[in-house]
Amino acid sequence: TKDLALPEAPALPLSQAPLGEARVVRALAQDRGTLNLLAHLHLRPGTRLKVLERGAEGVRVEVEGEVFLLPLALAQAVGVSP
Repeated sequence: TKDLALPEAPALPLSQAPLGEARVVRALAQDRGTLNLLAHLHLRPGTRLKVLERGAEGVRVEVEGEVFLLPLALAQAVGVSP
């Protein structure tokens, strides 16, 4: 862009992502606790993951060979690109 800022990549909340492969684009949350939890779960920008299922309890994902069930509130804090 004219001011040399990079445009933000489009991101869909993980809670709305289709089943299958996705890539973490950015965190949609700003609070330190959520950001630290996302980092602990390896949900950092650039990380590849697989959305296994979505349900009332949350979103089940596979990240770096580990499977996690993320509560919906946490899944909404992760921006992904299919």
